[in-house]
Amino acid sequence: MPHPRFYAKNRTFTLQGVADFIGGDLCQGSVRQASLTQVVNRLASLSDAENCDITFLHNARYVPSLNDAKALACITDKTFIGGGEPKIPCIFHPQPYRAFAKLAACFYAPHPRDLRPRVQNPEGAWVHPGAKVSPQATLSPGVVIQENVIIGSGTHIGAHTVIESGVTIGENCSIGSHVSLQFATLGDGVSLSAGVKIGQAGFGFVMDEKGHVSVPQLGQVIIENHVDIGAGTTIDRGTLTDTIIGEGTRIDNLVQIGHGVQMGRGCVVVAQVGIAGSCILEDHVIIGGQAGIAGHIRIGKGARIAAKSGVMKDIAPGQTVAGLPAVPVTQWHRQTVTLAQMAAPKPVCK
Repeated sequence: MPHPRFYAKNRTFTLQGVADFIGGDLCQGSVRQASLTQVVNRLASLSDAENCDITFLHNARYVPSLNDAKALACITDKTFIGGGEPKIPCIFHPQPYRAFAKLAACFYAPHPRDLRPRVQNPEGAWVHPGAKVSPQATLSPGVVIQENVIIGSGTHIGAHTVIESGVTIGENCSIGSHVSLQFATLGDGVSLSAGVKIGQAGFGFVMDEKGHVSVPQLGQVIIENHVDIGAGTTIDRGTLTDTIIGEGTRIDNLVQIGHGVQMGRGCVVVAQVGIAGSCILEDHVIIGGQAGIAGHIRIGKGARIAAKSGVMKDIAPGQTVAGLPAVPVTQWHRQTVTLAQMAAPKPVCK
C-alpha cells in the first residue's frame, strides 16, 4: 500500500467527489450506507481496504472477495455485480481499471526530491545530509545515497550503487555494485549481487482503443531477512499491495518478479524465471530455470515447478508440475512417452 516514506496525499476527495472525478455512477449498498461527504483516507486493495478507503475491482477472479471487503466504496463494472445489490457502496464505471488509474494519478504524488548538494565522504560516496548511515556501514566509490535513506550497521554498499529516497536497509547486508534500490525496505542479512534492480514501477497499464494508460505503482518492495538475490534480477513494486520476498528465499540470476508478487519463506527460484504480477507463492516453493508463471496464480506450499514449465493455473501444495501448460509431473511423463511413441519410425514390412 502507499507508504508515507515514499508518497504523500496530493488531493482530498469525498466519496461523491471520487464518483464525479472519474465520471462514475454511485450506487450505495444495502448493508452499509456511506455518507456522500465522507473524506477518503487512501486507495487500497480489496483485501487491505478499511472503512475510509476506496478500492477497485476489474478482474472476475476477485468478485467473491467483494462480499468481505471493508472499504468505503469500490470502483467496478456493473457486470461484475450482476443483478444483486452490492454489499458495499460501489461506483460503477465501464472501465474500472482506467478510472482507478486516473484517480490514483491525482490522489498521490511521490515526495519531491531534495536537490541540495550531497556530501562526498572520504571513500568517494555521495551521501545526502538527510540520510542516516551507520558509522559501521561501508560505502564504495561512486555510491549515491539520497535523502531519508537508512542503512544499518555492518552493511556494505558496492561501487556505483544508487539508493533512492526513503529506502531502508537493515544490518549486515551485502549490496553489490551497480545496484538500484527505490521504494524498498530490506531486512537484515540481505545479499544483492551486481546489477540487481529493485522497486521500479511494475508493468501495469490499461490497454484499449483509447491508447495505453499507465497505472501508478504505489506499493513498495519488502525483502525480508537473509534473502539472497542473484545478478541482474529485477523486482517491481506493487500497484497497491506490496511486493514481498519472504525470509530465507534464494533467487538466481536474471529473474523477473512482477508487481504485487508475494513470495513466502525459503523459496528457491532458478535463473531466467518470469513471475507475472499478483502471484502468491507459499513457503518453500521451488521453480526451475526459465519457467513462466501467469498472473494472479497461487502456488501452494512446497510445490515444485520443473524447468521451462508454463504455469497457467493454481498449483496445490506439495504438487510437482512440468510442461507447457504445466500439468502434474506423472501426467507430463506419460504425454512425453506417448508423443515419442507416435513419432517413432514405423517398421517397414517386406
